[in-house]
Amino acid sequence: MTGKELNNLRKQKKISFEKLSELSGIPKSTIEKVLLEITPHPRIDTVQAIKEALGISPEPQNNEITEEHLQALGFDMEAIGSLSEEDLQLIRSTLKTLVTELKDRKKK
Repeated sequence: MTGKELNNLRKQKKISFEKLSELSGIPKSTIEKVLLEITPHPRIDTVQAIKEALGISPEPQNNEITEEHLQALGFDMEAIGSLSEEDLQLIRSTLKTLVTELKDRKKK
């Protein structure tokens, strides 16, 4: 979900930046930067806290590809930070498919 989409949801729910900060535990200035897309690649835990404060259920943890996973796999996080959200979604989807295939192979 993009910052713009989260900001639209915030507006629909009539939640101020201040209230969202209180609900999420994230500083107001950080929330503004994420929702106004001033910060192009916010931290995963920051976005998750904002989503939860807006009432969006957390994604299942067992299949989630996190920043820590990517670092453990040797990905250059600086290079990843320059990718678009669409590119990142493609990477996540591809990695999930590969992990599923590897699990299936181990079962055989």
